[in-house]
Parts: sequence; C-alpha cells; structure tokens
Amino acid sequence: MAGLMATACNSFLDLEPMSALSPEQYLTTEDNLASYANDLYAIFPGHGENEWGRWSDDNNTDNMAYMAPSDIFAPGYWRVAQTGGSYSFSEIYRCNYFLDFVLPLYDAGEITGIDANIRHYIGEVYFFRAWSYFSKLKALGDFPIVKEPLDDNLEVLTEASKRAPRNEVARFILEDLDMAISYMSEVPPIGGANRLDKDCARLF
Repeated sequence: MAGLMATACNSFLDLEPMSALSPEQYLTTEDNLASYANDLYAIFPGHGENEWGRWSDDNNTDNMAYMAPSDIFAPGYWRVAQTGGSYSFSEIYRCNYFLDFVLPLYDAGEITGIDANIRHYIGEVYFFRAWSYFSKLKALGDFPIVKEPLDDNLEVLTEASKRAPRNEVARFILEDLDMAISYMSEVPPIGGANRLDKDCARLF
C-alpha cells in the first residue's frame, strides 16, 4: 500500500499545473501568439463616452479648451503621481517579455503554426512597443530605452532607468516600426479584419 501511494505521489507531483499555463507551454503556438497580441490592443486609446472623448488628448492644450478647467493652470496643484502615469513601464515590459521569449523560439523553428501568421503577430508586438514609446516621447521627451525584461533588482533597474535623449527615443521608435513592417503581412491573418497590418505601421 505504501509503495503504491509513493508511486502515485511522485507521478502527481511531476504533473504540470492544471490551473495555469507556464510561458514554456503558452507561447509556442500561433494561436497563443495571437492571443497575447490581442491583449495588447487595449493599449490604444478609447473614444470615451461622449463626443469630447474622441479628442480628449487635446483637452487643455493649445488646440482645445475643455469645459472644465484643468489643475495644470492652478499654482501648486500640478504634481507628479507617486505611481504609474507617464513613467509606467507595464506596456513596454509586456512587449519586451514577449519578444525576449518568442524570438529565440521562432529562430529555432519551435513555434507551431503558419509562418506568415507567426511573423505577423511578432510584428504587431514590435508595433505596440513603438506605440508605447511614442506616448512616452510625447509626454516626457527623454526616456529610458529598455529592450528586454529586467530582473527586480534595484541596481539593475537604477542603471536601466537613465533617460536617453529624445532624438534617440525617436530613432528607437522608428527602428521598432521598421521591424514591425518587416514582420507584418500586407493582409492580416484570416479573421483579422480589425487587426493591424503592414500599412498601419507605415502610416504610423
């Protein structure tokens, strides 16, 4: 009885977690890459709940005055947030994580699916990293250029957080767009009528 229990326990402990997928299991098929890229579409701004939402980025700029005044113009009220905001790296980290994990697998031919579709989804992630960096360029100008996911280590993060000049940030955005153009298809994969394509990257 004890022998049977020990055998059963060992085989059970060797099983992969059934309630969660590890990256080694997840980012190895065309469908998985598509799902990951789908989630990044939330990076794009929405249109808001009313007619002003379409142009909300122009609120209280030299282009448009909004109906409600902004704290920007009141002395002492415009403060830098303690977390998040324009200095958040969450979107950039997600793109870096994908590219750092998927590109070696793709180069080794270890991702299953249609090659053109796999390349397209990789191109979309390059596009989204460029989009994220463009929002940082608009908001902050100089910004750290981080091309890989970093360990949660204070020294590493401090070194990587040094801001690069804005012209280098702009050049990095263009490099990512060139990569997106080289990977993406002229026509998105089947069923992707609402997906980005090569012309979107050219236009951006």
